[in-house]
Amino acid sequence: MKHDCSRCGNQCLSVWAYEKAIERGKTPLCVDCQTTRLLRVQYDDDYCVPHQGLFDDNDTPINNDGLVIYSDVATCGHSDCVRLAHHVEPALVEFSQPKHKRRQQQKTKLVGRQSKLVVKEIKTPKRSKTQVWDLQVIMALAEIQDFNHKQKIKKFSG
Repeated sequence: MKHDCSRCGNQCLSVWAYEKAIERGKTPLCVDCQTTRLLRVQYDDDYCVPHQGLFDDNDTPINNDGLVIYSDVATCGHSDCVRLAHHVEPALVEFSQPKHKRRQQQKTKLVGRQSKLVVKEIKTPKRSKTQVWDLQVIMALAEIQDFNHKQKIKKFSG
């Protein structure tokens, strides 16, 4: 006996998979619905951009209004590719792909943070496990400690 997928409705879930999903408090999804969509598919020397929206019966990308985006077939041979370079004719209707999550996030810069000297960790030689300290490293560490101590005094006094 097979169970239906909650998203696509296909009868492809086994009884065990369906019960495990319910037991874990998750929606029972088939393997195809569990995977995340790719925003870019890389090939040897080129890449394709798969459509993230709706498709018609012929697997042609359509926008939210049900209009076909491209009237021609992509030169790469993939029916879901919406990369502009892979189409000879321009798009019939305008559409927008969702942006990548990393590009949506804005990095906040800290303003007014006090400066602090930092020395990179010194790697030990591969053959010995003891750390070798030379005079330049010892002097640099002393200078850092002195600088940090002066910054603490300035912070608490003023």
